[in-house]
Amino acid sequence: LTCLPMDVGTSHTSVGTTAVTVLSSHHGRLRRAQRLIEKRDLQAAKRNSTPVASYNQRGELNWKYTFADIVYITDSTKTREITSWAIPGAGLDVPKRLITNEMELAHKAARQRNKARLDSWTSHTVIVVDQSGSMRRTDMAGGATRSDAVWLTLALDFVAKHLVSGQSTDSDVVSVVSMNASGVVLIDRMPHDWKLFNYVIDLLRSQEPCFEGNYIPALDKAEELLCLNMSGSCALTLFFLSDGRPSDPPPPRTDTGNPNWSAGPMSERIDRVCSRFGRRLSIVAVGFGGLGEDFSVLQALAKRPIQFGSSGHFHAATLDAEALSQAFSSLTSSLNMTRTELSREGGSALRSVRDVQREARDRVEDLGLTQAWLVYNGMNSWTPMIRLAWSTARKDWDILPPLAPGAVSVALKKAYFGEGAERLV
Repeated sequence: LTCLPMDVGTSHTSVGTTAVTVLSSHHGRLRRAQRLIEKRDLQAAKRNSTPVASYNQRGELNWKYTFADIVYITDSTKTREITSWAIPGAGLDVPKRLITNEMELAHKAARQRNKARLDSWTSHTVIVVDQSGSMRRTDMAGGATRSDAVWLTLALDFVAKHLVSGQSTDSDVVSVVSMNASGVVLIDRMPHDWKLFNYVIDLLRSQEPCFEGNYIPALDKAEELLCLNMSGSCALTLFFLSDGRPSDPPPPRTDTGNPNWSAGPMSERIDRVCSRFGRRLSIVAVGFGGLGEDFSVLQALAKRPIQFGSSGHFHAATLDAEALSQAFSSLTSSLNMTRTELSREGGSALRSVRDVQREARDRVEDLGLTQAWLVYNGMNSWTPMIRLAWSTARKDWDILPPLAPGAVSVALKKAYFGEGAERLV
């Protein structure tokens, strides 16, 4: 394998390097272990670093000190420590890829093409990464933070691995959303190339998890991104990773008194995108945490896509690099399955999926007329209602009696119940 050119201040890393090998490297483990066993000395940080103003969610002034790979937050008086955490990417010396002039030109051309021709996209993968305060925990094997492990695995085991294997090209588009108190788009529809790899490494070195983890704002951003390309031949994937339950207000409770996560605002958002995109959308929900962590919400959300013909999977990843790597492998598998589903026989072209609304198979409303139906009235007693059927033999319409005698209206369902390769039902 070709080696990544060295970046200033970094060590040499092979293109084929995985997150598992980086996290288990001798140098990185020693550096992170030293950080964990040393007393976090605020006084030393105050002597050796310059405070920077920082504000909490309530707008209150705090002060931030950074020293020996640790960030310290104090109150406004600079005397009381509020919290502390490891700086992003500490001990993870992963070089960025050297971008040649040819690569830069190819990247710009791909962005221009993808913007001008939405039908040129092979796929769009939207990745939501939990960046709430709990992702600062240094409970990964070797002392890495949860956040560092995710960004590292995304860079090496998804972006770089796909480029080396040829699984992805610059016609595949990737977006990244961070999830904490709000949802923020960190990478917006970037071609899957080495510039994308460098952007993810920048996120590894700069993202500082904070505050709570609200699912709904991040799902809203993900939905906006997915809906930016309505081309029916573009395979769509939503990869949603969180290390715990949502901080959003819970939905209405069930008869047993527990929050009904299969309903409410979160489920509505999953249902909405699945109804819109059907079988060209796959959703992968990853619960990234210790044994016994409650991921029932993610599991409930991952069960919804199948009701619309989409693909949904839940993957539990424990706090080690191998499990996290397997979670990203499930993203690869889902993307490949969707591409295969959209491929025509022979694989020379992609089949387009219709842009229609689909009905959830477990929530069919057919016992009465509701808002889910379009009703066409206007028939009167002296205008008989007729039913027409096309005759392939006569090349004309045959007149048939109504299905119900005395019928004066026609009702059509707004959403389709089922979808095949050639037919909607």
